[in-house]
Amino acid sequence: MTTFVLNMDKKKFLGRFESLADAEAFAGAVKDDTYTFSNPAALEKFSGADLVGIHNSMCEKEDHVKKFETKAKATTRVWALLQKATSTVAAVSSRKDAGTPRNNYSGKTIHLVAGKECPRREGSHGADHWELYKDGMRYEDFIKARKASGIPGGTHSHFLWDINAGFIALK
Repeated sequence: MTTFVLNMDKKKFLGRFESLADAEAFAGAVKDDTYTFSNPAALEKFSGADLVGIHNSMCEKEDHVKKFETKAKATTRVWALLQKATSTVAAVSSRKDAGTPRNNYSGKTIHLVAGKECPRREGSHGADHWELYKDGMRYEDFIKARKASGIPGGTHSHFLWDINAGFIALK
């Protein structure tokens, strides 16, 4: 069952997952105020302003809205955008070797999309991980650098967060 994760503070779409377990693992790893759901009825808990924020975070600027005519229309449009969302995040694993390179990333190159300046909150583990990225570095080299740095925290969860947020890309 496809499950979605939203950031409740920023009213922003975070990811689309193929299982509830993966979505909940990701939501737990990002440690933000997240909301996980799998059906359109779950959107009814949001205010109209929240639905506008979610809608606008998922569409092109020319498709942004200031408000919807009705909450039902807002729910329908946001659900339609969620169904089209292509931002499927790879599963966050609960394996004991979660910090080791995965086959689906092995040999891929990290590219900084957000530029050289850290987009993560200063002093956070995510910011510490960001400082390890070098444009053009291989995933395996990032893992080695992370282990050598002694920075605590879930390497893979920070890595997935940066991919999903559009801060880095793999090629």
